[in-house]
Amino acid sequence: MKDNAAATTAAGIIVVLWVAALFLWAKPATGYGKTLRVLLATNGGGWLLVLSVAVAGGGGHPPPFLYLALPIWLLNLLLLPAAATILWLCRKEAGERKSYLAVAAAYVVANVIVLYVIPIAWVYLH
Repeated sequence: MKDNAAATTAAGIIVVLWVAALFLWAKPATGYGKTLRVLLATNGGGWLLVLSVAVAGGGGHPPPFLYLALPIWLLNLLLLPAAATILWLCRKEAGERKSYLAVAAAYVVANVIVLYVIPIAWVYLH
Protein backbone atom coordinates (compact mmCIF):
# COMPACT_ATOMS: atom_id res chain seq x y z
CA MET A 1 0.00 0.00 0.00
CA LYS A 2 2.89 2.33 0.77
CA ASP A 3 4.42 1.79 -2.70
CA ASN A 4 1.07 2.60 -4.30
CA ALA A 5 0.83 5.87 -2.35
CA ALA A 6 4.38 6.81 -3.34
CA ALA A 7 3.69 6.12 -7.02
CA THR A 8 0.43 8.08 -6.88
CA THR A 9 2.17 11.01 -5.18
CA ALA A 10 4.90 10.95 -7.83
CA ALA A 11 2.24 10.99 -10.56
CA GLY A 12 0.60 13.98 -8.86
CA ILE A 13 3.90 15.84 -8.78
CA ILE A 14 4.40 15.15 -12.49
CA VAL A 15 0.93 16.55 -13.27
CA VAL A 16 1.60 19.68 -11.19
CA LEU A 17 4.95 20.27 -12.88
CA TRP A 18 3.49 19.79 -16.36
CA VAL A 19 0.60 22.18 -15.76
CA ALA A 20 3.00 24.65 -14.10
CA ALA A 21 5.15 24.52 -17.23
CA LEU A 22 2.09 25.49 -19.27
CA PHE A 23 1.38 28.46 -16.98
CA LEU A 24 4.86 29.66 -16.04
CA TRP A 25 7.36 28.65 -18.71
CA ALA A 26 5.65 28.09 -22.06
CA LYS A 27 2.94 30.71 -22.06
CA PRO A 28 0.50 30.86 -24.99
CA ALA A 29 0.56 33.77 -27.41
CA THR A 30 -2.81 33.35 -29.17
CA GLY A 31 -6.44 32.99 -28.16
CA TYR A 32 -6.43 29.35 -29.21
CA GLY A 33 -3.43 28.74 -26.98
CA LYS A 34 -5.14 30.36 -24.01
CA THR A 35 -8.24 28.23 -24.57
CA LEU A 36 -6.03 25.15 -24.78
CA ARG A 37 -4.34 26.10 -21.52
CA VAL A 38 -7.73 26.26 -19.77
CA LEU A 39 -8.67 22.81 -21.12
CA LEU A 40 -5.37 21.30 -20.00
CA ALA A 41 -5.60 22.96 -16.58
CA THR A 42 -9.08 21.44 -16.21
CA ASN A 43 -7.61 18.06 -17.08
CA GLY A 44 -4.79 18.57 -14.58
CA GLY A 45 -7.28 19.50 -11.87
CA GLY A 46 -9.17 16.30 -12.54
CA TRP A 47 -5.96 14.30 -12.25
CA LEU A 48 -5.15 15.94 -8.93
CA LEU A 49 -8.62 15.15 -7.57
CA VAL A 50 -8.38 11.50 -8.60
CA LEU A 51 -4.82 11.11 -7.35
CA SER A 52 -5.55 12.77 -4.00
CA VAL A 53 -8.48 10.39 -3.41
CA ALA A 54 -6.27 7.46 -4.49
CA VAL A 55 -3.56 8.48 -2.00
CA ALA A 56 -6.13 8.87 0.79
CA GLY A 57 -6.99 5.28 0.08
CA GLY A 58 -9.77 3.51 1.79
CA GLY A 59 -10.65 -0.09 1.40
CA GLY A 60 -13.45 -1.67 -0.46
CA HIS A 61 -14.26 -3.09 -3.79
CA PRO A 62 -14.32 -1.17 -6.07
CA PRO A 63 -11.81 1.33 -4.70
CA PRO A 64 -13.40 4.70 -3.80
CA PHE A 65 -11.30 6.67 -6.29
CA LEU A 66 -13.04 4.88 -9.17
CA TYR A 67 -16.26 6.76 -8.41
CA LEU A 68 -14.42 10.02 -9.09
CA ALA A 69 -12.22 8.67 -11.87
CA LEU A 70 -15.06 7.46 -14.10
CA PRO A 71 -16.72 10.88 -14.62
CA ILE A 72 -13.34 12.50 -15.20
CA TRP A 73 -12.43 9.74 -17.68
CA LEU A 74 -15.71 10.39 -19.53
CA LEU A 75 -15.08 14.15 -19.49
CA ASN A 76 -11.69 13.48 -21.07
CA LEU A 77 -13.45 11.69 -23.95
CA LEU A 78 -14.56 15.20 -24.96
CA LEU A 79 -11.72 17.28 -23.57
CA LEU A 80 -8.75 15.52 -25.17
CA PRO A 81 -10.07 15.53 -28.77
CA ALA A 82 -10.99 19.21 -28.28
CA ALA A 83 -7.45 19.89 -27.03
CA ALA A 84 -5.97 18.01 -29.99
CA THR A 85 -8.13 20.03 -32.38
CA ILE A 86 -7.04 23.31 -30.79
CA LEU A 87 -3.41 22.15 -30.98
CA TRP A 88 -3.92 21.53 -34.69
CA LEU A 89 -5.43 25.00 -35.14
CA CYS A 90 -2.54 26.58 -33.23
CA ARG A 91 -0.02 24.78 -35.42
CA LYS A 92 -1.88 25.71 -38.58
CA GLU A 93 -2.20 29.35 -37.51
CA ALA A 94 1.58 29.48 -36.89
CA GLY A 95 1.21 32.27 -34.33
CA GLU A 96 1.84 30.11 -31.29
CA ARG A 97 5.18 29.58 -29.60
CA LYS A 98 6.83 26.28 -30.50
CA SER A 99 7.79 25.57 -26.88
CA TYR A 100 4.17 25.92 -25.78
CA LEU A 101 2.97 23.64 -28.58
CA ALA A 102 5.58 21.02 -27.67
CA VAL A 103 4.67 20.99 -23.96
CA ALA A 104 0.92 20.98 -24.66
CA ALA A 105 1.20 18.25 -27.31
CA ALA A 106 3.29 16.08 -25.00
CA TYR A 107 0.69 16.56 -22.24
CA VAL A 108 -2.18 15.56 -24.55
CA VAL A 109 -0.31 12.52 -25.88
CA ALA A 110 0.64 11.40 -22.36
CA ASN A 111 -3.01 11.67 -21.29
CA VAL A 112 -4.23 9.66 -24.26
CA ILE A 113 -1.67 6.95 -23.51
CA VAL A 114 -2.47 6.79 -19.79
CA LEU A 115 -6.24 7.08 -20.10
CA TYR A 116 -6.94 5.00 -23.19
CA VAL A 117 -4.00 3.04 -24.62
CA ILE A 118 -2.78 1.44 -21.38
CA PRO A 119 -6.26 0.37 -20.17
CA ILE A 120 -7.16 -1.12 -23.56
CA ALA A 121 -3.83 -2.95 -23.74
CA TRP A 122 -4.30 -4.19 -20.17
CA VAL A 123 -7.78 -5.54 -20.97
CA TYR A 124 -6.56 -7.35 -24.05
CA LEU A 125 -3.48 -8.80 -22.33
CA HIS A 126 -5.35 -10.12 -19.29
